[in-house]
Amino acid sequence: MHRSLPALALCLAVTPALAQRHETDRFTPISGEPQYAGVYHVATGTWTHGAMGSSTSTGTVGGGVSGLAATSSQILYNCTSGATFSTSMTPGEIFTASGRVPSTSSPESCWNPFSIPVGSAMGSVQGCADSYAVEGFQLGYCSQVAGNATAIQVAFYQSWNPVCSSGPIAPPTGGPINLAAFPGVTAGNPSGCWIVDIDLTASSQAFTMLADGDGAYSANTDDAFAWSISFPSILGPSTTAGPLIAGCPVDGTGPSHPGHGWINDPPTVNVEHAGYDGTFFDRHGSPCAGNVEFPANGAIGLPLPGGEPGTDMVGDDGFRDEGGTPPPANGAGCYFFGGPLGSGGAFDGPYSNFYLELYGAVVCTLPPGDEFCAGDGLDPLVTTACPCANFGFPGNGCATSFNPGGAHLDATGTVFNDDVVLHGTEMNSTGISIYVKGDNVAPAGLLLGDGVTCVDGTLIRLRQKSLLGGESFFPDSTDTITLSVRGATPVGSGLTGYYHVYYRNAASSFCPPATFNGTSNYRITW
Repeated sequence: MHRSLPALALCLAVTPALAQRHETDRFTPISGEPQYAGVYHVATGTWTHGAMGSSTSTGTVGGGVSGLAATSSQILYNCTSGATFSTSMTPGEIFTASGRVPSTSSPESCWNPFSIPVGSAMGSVQGCADSYAVEGFQLGYCSQVAGNATAIQVAFYQSWNPVCSSGPIAPPTGGPINLAAFPGVTAGNPSGCWIVDIDLTASSQAFTMLADGDGAYSANTDDAFAWSISFPSILGPSTTAGPLIAGCPVDGTGPSHPGHGWINDPPTVNVEHAGYDGTFFDRHGSPCAGNVEFPANGAIGLPLPGGEPGTDMVGDDGFRDEGGTPPPANGAGCYFFGGPLGSGGAFDGPYSNFYLELYGAVVCTLPPGDEFCAGDGLDPLVTTACPCANFGFPGNGCATSFNPGGAHLDATGTVFNDDVVLHGTEMNSTGISIYVKGDNVAPAGLLLGDGVTCVDGTLIRLRQKSLLGGESFFPDSTDTITLSVRGATPVGSGLTGYYHVYYRNAASSFCPPATFNGTSNYRITW
């Protein structure tokens, strides 16, 4: 039996102290799991059903093997985690939501779920391009229309300031894209909830969208893109439909938002799907420790593993609702999912958005692994504080006597080519640095001199390297051995190496008076 969640609440352009108005309850848990309908090819009007009728694992699986998987398409934007609830729309009603694809000028910052109010420390990643050719997208929806008679209209808008006082300015950058004869309630799927991939390749509907709204990050809501969805097949109560809601709708009694937001279903589930709009938007090389790496954060199998993710640090957990018969109870405007900033309580949240994934033709050179274990006081996993609270800048190691930002470790190259190079920066200008590899990890962190490390297990001292201008490399031009060989992690072995660099920091006036400190950590799966 479906149980209604807290109502959609109107986002008023007023101070949080004023009362919020509510719409009727229209969010319900889906019955069972959405099923994957396959790929609809807009250019030919045909389907590649593939896994038609099979279940997906909500929140961990997106598409399956399809025509898109054979292209160079990669993920541009991903909001698919935790899709366990859906909406119910009325005839002629239009929802417009926001998202973001990052530009090369986008900042690198970590989403901190423990910053109060939740959402005040938003996450962002740097993009690898300033415009993206969108070749397809993935939708999740539920429809009560019998058979294959569901109609959907989707449009994309390059830049939108989602204050919701008015809709996005026409014409759209992409669409409107009219989709007909899509599945609803069938004998094999009585819930009518589906996930479907829309292939825009070889069609006039493919479009190019500037990153961050206008090709450059400007730290305002114009960095958002907008997308709208409506269901022309809705004619009355028996033909209702609506998009899936992704994010963290199972968090009414969870540990980070006790008593606020959505009701858990089942009540024992306390899992949050993180991120400013409810999704882990991460990438290999992100400075944010604790991220769940692709593909575990969304789709698997489609498109190619890896790719450029998106972020939605400006989504603000809201959407515009307009039109409809009857129209929204409080009129056209901005509504939220139960917990944007200022919604009340010590723990504002959770964060959600409508289910959407964008695919694009972009080739991004991904780092070989990812950074973790920062001594910045922001990483929720690292509970071992820097000694004397000498926290570094976000993504860095603990602060030093000569650099309050701390030191950093990243890497370049590829595992496949066995040419990975570790790169330590922001250490003392001259002296030595020592590269270390461990085969295990202590997520909470371990004290190491004036700093913190999570590298544990059997340790290998890789090399001692001289510092020049505060940086060093291993391997460098003087080395005749690769990182994989030196660290006993052969390419293709599946072994994970955890890396750390420590360096001298002897200063009698610096607290604590240890003689060395360390960088942030890096991990690579070989």
